[in-house]
Amino acid sequence: MKKVTVISIVLILFSLMVFAGSYQLRPGDVIGVSVYGHPELSGQYTIGPDGHAQIIPIGDIGIGGLTIQEVTSIVTSKMQAFVSQPQVTVSIQSYAPFLVYVLGSVKNPGAIQMTGPQAKLSEVFALSGGTFSDANLRNVEIITPSGTSMTVNFYDFMTGKSIVDPIVDVGDVIIVPSLKQDGIFVMGGVQTPGFVQYTPNTSILDIFKNTGGFNQNADLRNVIVFYKGQTTGQTINLSGIYQGEVPSLKIEPGMVFLIPVFSMQYVTILGAVKNPGTYNLPPSNSESLAEVLGLAGGLLNWNEGKVSVISQTQSATYNISPQTLAAVNVKPGDVIYVPKVPNDYVTVIGAVRTPGTYELTSPNPQPLTKVLGVAGGLLDWNLGQIEIIAGTQTTAYQVSPQTLATLNVYPGEVVYVPTTLSMKVYVFGDVNNPGVYQFSPNMKALEAILTAGGPTVAGDMSNVYLFKGGPNNYPQVLNLSKDGIPTNNILISPGDILYVPQSGLYNLMQIVNNVTSLFNLADSGIYLWKSIVPTTPYSTSTVTAQGAGR
Repeated sequence: MKKVTVISIVLILFSLMVFAGSYQLRPGDVIGVSVYGHPELSGQYTIGPDGHAQIIPIGDIGIGGLTIQEVTSIVTSKMQAFVSQPQVTVSIQSYAPFLVYVLGSVKNPGAIQMTGPQAKLSEVFALSGGTFSDANLRNVEIITPSGTSMTVNFYDFMTGKSIVDPIVDVGDVIIVPSLKQDGIFVMGGVQTPGFVQYTPNTSILDIFKNTGGFNQNADLRNVIVFYKGQTTGQTINLSGIYQGEVPSLKIEPGMVFLIPVFSMQYVTILGAVKNPGTYNLPPSNSESLAEVLGLAGGLLNWNEGKVSVISQTQSATYNISPQTLAAVNVKPGDVIYVPKVPNDYVTVIGAVRTPGTYELTSPNPQPLTKVLGVAGGLLDWNLGQIEIIAGTQTTAYQVSPQTLATLNVYPGEVVYVPTTLSMKVYVFGDVNNPGVYQFSPNMKALEAILTAGGPTVAGDMSNVYLFKGGPNNYPQVLNLSKDGIPTNNILISPGDILYVPQSGLYNLMQIVNNVTSLFNLADSGIYLWKSIVPTTPYSTSTVTAQGAGR
């Protein structure tokens, strides 16, 4: 018995030594670089989300996915430009925490944060509160992010029949089946991953409705599905199934759905662009500044002529020119900020016919009547009140001919006309004037879209999404094209939302997220309509200065 124990310990120590040399660095790891005889060149460095680190004095180096030996070789080679025959030592100072996911017959299923290069299955179970008495520990399934699956016998380790405590790694999914029942397991990019009870009538819609819907960064076109007993999953286009583009999927007990997520393949664009927000980068993972700004609809006229690119480790500001925009590259995780020229525009939102931001022709204050006139005038469902927001100060006024004639609006201010809270419908997407509109009795879907100016050239009227009663309800798809079925032009109700998608864009998750965001902004009273939904250029409307100060 003693001989077996010594051999076991030797094998374990040997495997740890082998692993230390083969470990591939990942974002969040901290490495130490030591150059013998040159303490000024030594230091600790954190690997960024893009797998790069800024190592003094070398600069930016991509080291994610490399071993310590490989990094040592690269750093030594590059350090020769600064030191003669450098003696470089690279070591791991700390490991980035990582997530694994536990489903099934455990007390606290979900994401578990681990530390270290890898984790043992016993540690994962301990952090998940332990297993239930009905857990089938002889058939624990481990699914890797690449889609491979293996079944391990954890029961033998618990009972001392085996010394092997299975190893789990970054992003692994551990499924502990029950001896009592079969279910469906969902993991990854959903709101509440976990176990879904199976019945003969369970549909795909039922499965993901019970998991709270999808996360914003879920990749629905590359979902991995395992049927019970399979060791290799199949990739399906879940978005295509929802849209009827591909055949539906047979639902069986014991299935596993793994919803991948986009990780750090995005950039955030803020400031004087038409559609500020966060955008996924194309697969090349590196785009020119001109191409990235194009994702946000391009620059507005009131930019300062500069653009800043802010990365994880540094930032740089450039003068805007065609040559610069084409030459500067943007990487995943970067933030692009285009400063706005102050005090040359006013914003009008709320119960006006054409809410938006309007460019001024001079820095002088503008009469409130003229500002409201450029925005199309007041709707008859305003609350009889107007708020003028200047910085952090808000002043409210009652709507009257005298007030409208005497008040002035200063550049940079926001005019907000509060709306009634009922008898309105929402029309978003590719229509000419997206916004909130007054509901009228017997209003039909097509009438509401025409009230919003009708579809744009890119709007697809054959796939209009109707959210009955708000964004939390599953949408109904209407065919309102001229060749569509007449019965699709159905009656709508107050509080309904209509969304006209861009032709060819049918990502249901993205549409639901867009509608939810626009609805929340609209009801909050701070919905900058034309800043969110591109319809017409900003510079088409101006306000001519006249009148005295307020």
